[in-house]
Amino acid sequence: MKKVSTILLSSLLCITCSVPASASSPLLDQMSPTEISTETLVIDGNTFPIVERIDNSHTVTRTYESDSPVAVKSIDTTKSLLISLGMNEESINKLSTDALNFLAESDDISISVSYSSFDAATGELTYLPKEEALQAAAELSAQQDAYISEHGYPSVPEISTFGTKPNESDVPGEFLDSYMEMTHTVAHKGAGKYLFTTDATWLTMPFFRGYDSIGSCAMDCTVTPSTAEGSITYDIAYVMAGSETTYSDDEETIGDIQWKSKEGWAGIAGVFNLPDNVVSDYVGGMDIIYSNVHAHFEYSGHVASPDETRWFNSIATYDHSTFNIDVSSPTVGIDLSGNVSASIGLSLNRSTDTRNAIVEVTHSA
Repeated sequence: MKKVSTILLSSLLCITCSVPASASSPLLDQMSPTEISTETLVIDGNTFPIVERIDNSHTVTRTYESDSPVAVKSIDTTKSLLISLGMNEESINKLSTDALNFLAESDDISISVSYSSFDAATGELTYLPKEEALQAAAELSAQQDAYISEHGYPSVPEISTFGTKPNESDVPGEFLDSYMEMTHTVAHKGAGKYLFTTDATWLTMPFFRGYDSIGSCAMDCTVTPSTAEGSITYDIAYVMAGSETTYSDDEETIGDIQWKSKEGWAGIAGVFNLPDNVVSDYVGGMDIIYSNVHAHFEYSGHVASPDETRWFNSIATYDHSTFNIDVSSPTVGIDLSGNVSASIGLSLNRSTDTRNAIVEVTHSA
């Protein structure tokens, strides 16, 4: 099965930092860095100063901001720079041609990466260091695979994560933890014009599948709706007793895109249906299992009063339905009452698991 591919940052840039191993509460103090380091990266003869900030939620933000702008970068140089800033290869491959060209012309680029887990039994969201999240997700996946190997898939389509883990529910094999990686990019190429991209990857799949949304909002910024687009990709396993499992992958365009503004915040998000496993209820039937779901969303906009030097936040959100009885496609809104300043996602009449990644931007006139 295809796995989410990444390129090791160490091949381009080595940064040594110590990050506490314990988990933290959600992003209540997102913009207070616990560690700051600087490096100079040289790619294709060009010099890129990089500042790295690690905050109390273990979110890592890496920023390239040049006082002496580099001429328009080649696409290969741009991709290498994005990797060094924390964007993985799959996210880079999801960028539109317009977005990639925008980044090639940008002299200010910030990329924030967060890792989180959600326990559907308790509703607890925890932000984790990268290594801890990846290890826990890998262990959970192995436990799920072991359960499936021994017991097979139950004939309950709504259940899609399985294993033998202490926090499983009263349904045998049902798991209530899920892990996610989120990446948020903000880039400026002059005249107050900005690009915002958001990527989210399910490291382990949630047990409930319904409508989800992905997008971002920024303070004191506009949205150019015609620039918004998104997609989801996923791996598919076709499982049938007595036959060899076969694999494929697919991609869907996010068609339901909604723009919102509220009290100085403006943003845009796409709504889509998270692929649900198809479990056969008869002997000899085929099960269709989805995994490695990756969602991508991007748009452009402008900062208000571009001739003024200012700070502003851009907040990416992935909203996952954890339970609802409304089968219609939901509306999107901006919530100002959560764990972050603003979050754009599914309407508040739904129960959701909300993940965020934040970038604090310095706009220079």
